[in-house]
Amino acid sequence: MKRNGVLFLLLCSICFLMAGCLDDDTPKDKVETMDAEVSPMTYIDSPVMSSYPIEGMWVKVGNADFEYMDFNEIAGFKYDRGYAYKLQIERTTLGNPPADASRYTYKLVKELSKEEAESTRDTIHLFVSAEEGFYDWDDWRNNDLQAPCMKIRESEEDAWMNVPFNKIEGFIYEKGYAYELQVEKIVILTHPTDIRCQTTQYVLQKIISQTTPE
Repeated sequence: MKRNGVLFLLLCSICFLMAGCLDDDTPKDKVETMDAEVSPMTYIDSPVMSSYPIEGMWVKVGNADFEYMDFNEIAGFKYDRGYAYKLQIERTTLGNPPADASRYTYKLVKELSKEEAESTRDTIHLFVSAEEGFYDWDDWRNNDLQAPCMKIRESEEDAWMNVPFNKIEGFIYEKGYAYELQVEKIVILTHPTDIRCQTTQYVLQKIISQTTPE
């Protein structure tokens, strides 16, 4: 019996040592405090594993290049269109990131500055088609996937423009309905070098009408 007890204790010790080794080999999250810049221009990209166009922020983290981020990607940060920001953020590099998501997560530490970009701001009416369109990726995606999107125009005499479903801040599109909206139109007075950067942005003020076509 004494011998069995010694063997049992020895096996327990080995198990604890093996568990410690496994813990040491498990990838750890890395947390860094970094500076970030948020452009007054927005940016169009598509979610992972999808062809849908989505408008989001255009953000530079640390010494990296500007890149697309979802409007809600920096936890605790509220983006107002037409403004440039300097932020202090906490970036977590995930030790074991999901296969279909970024290896980074972000959290606002402090808003260092917020400056209105040189721009024009006007209140206009905007028309939204009851029919979906298909987004023109301008060949930068190098694929033939059709990307459903929303169709808008600023007057009934204009041609329809294909834009992401979230192009108008505060507006949720329902397929099969035609809309007339009152929006704030913001035009950033700059000349982007990337065709996906957006200098024209819209913010919903009110829905004037929502109808179904005859």
